[in-house]
Amino acid sequence: KVLEPGETVHCTIFAELDGQGNPCITRQKALQVATAFDSNNPNRPGSGIYDQVRNAFGSEWNQNPLGGNDGDTKVVLFFFRSATLGSGLFCYTSPIDQSPTPSELSNKAEIVYVNADKDLIQTLSTLAHEFQHLINQNEKIVRQGTFPAGAQDENVSVNEGLSQLAE
Repeated sequence: KVLEPGETVHCTIFAELDGQGNPCITRQKALQVATAFDSNNPNRPGSGIYDQVRNAFGSEWNQNPLGGNDGDTKVVLFFFRSATLGSGLFCYTSPIDQSPTPSELSNKAEIVYVNADKDLIQTLSTLAHEFQHLINQNEKIVRQGTFPAGAQDENVSVNEGLSQLAE
């Protein structure tokens, strides 16, 4: 964990460690990301990415139970090194993390995985993009933990278009 719980409002920031036990992002960058996500998006001043994307697209899974799949009301932002998954990958979410079915592949949380090696503007843009995917998964499939029969994923092109808009 890079930042203490009281330093963020809507996110918890974790980072992959290097061989010496150091996180792959600096505390300064983590604070910049947390500030932009929580309250002050420099790309669209007035509020944070969290509220801006939620106001436009809905909510991530945060009910049934309270806090969603992991019981934590904060979205997890997990930073990884380019060497781990490749420099071409900026950010992603994994639908399996939202699955109600126990699986060794699921981290059972509302998580956005973020490449720590990108600059701040790239990081914030793709964070907004992927947060929309996390919200879309809830709005279309998860539905606050109810997983109704017959629920279907959003059309891929529409979902990507919405995420482009979120950026």
